[in-house]
Amino acid sequence: LHKARAPFNLHVLAQEAALAALEDREHVRRTVENNKEGMRFYEQAFREMGLEWIPSQGNFILVKVGRGKQVFQDMLARGVIVRAQDGYGLPEWIRISVGTPAENARCIEVLILKPVLNSPPGMRWRKACVSVPPPWGFSSGSLSS
Repeated sequence: LHKARAPFNLHVLAQEAALAALEDREHVRRTVENNKEGMRFYEQAFREMGLEWIPSQGNFILVKVGRGKQVFQDMLARGVIVRAQDGYGLPEWIRISVGTPAENARCIEVLILKPVLNSPPGMRWRKACVSVPPPWGFSSGSLSS
């Protein structure tokens, strides 16, 4: 049965909730704006980190991180879920979904941690990665280790 189902199948209640959300024009407008802002945030972060990415019009972005599966596992261990792309023939890439500004900042903060990306200690992004107050109790300044 699991081999025949779609990878992201939704039950009827979830489908009905999605239809109701689409009818709420203000919700749709806010969601689209959040996605645009999130894309700009990620693109700027990747630019400053020197990472290659594929521009996207969706709610996710692909970024080349080297060891996609290992980066996925390291980020998951730190509570951030991304998707390795080795199953799609892109073993050096991960897919990151756009979230709230705080979630996006947290994702980048975890991505630059050692050993996740093996970032050089002088990377200037370390000082500027969090543009919103982080809800998890520490600042970007604590990443200099």
